[in-house]
Amino acid sequence: MLVDGMALLFRAFYATAMSGYFMVNSKGIPTNAVHGFVKHLFTAVNTYKPSHVLCCWDMGSKTFRTEMYPDYKGNRSEAPIDLIPQFDLVKEVVE
Repeated sequence: MLVDGMALLFRAFYATAMSGYFMVNSKGIPTNAVHGFVKHLFTAVNTYKPSHVLCCWDMGSKTFRTEMYPDYKGNRSEAPIDLIPQFDLVKEVVE
């Protein structure tokens, strides 16, 4: 199973943030996106029972796409402030 980690993380974040539902850990770091990410990842694994799972991360670096089309993802705004600390946290969880 190939997982687009950033797509799933953003989806999980906005699914909870739109309702104002934010979870934080004991250090005050938001965790709602990580929680939703793990929930959906485990659901997919239990449903499809893959032999392997690979999670890819697109961290906004320049790629061949931006070389071919400079405005690639140019209309996207910055990541929400409550999501930023969850980027590293979700990678730890997946690892």
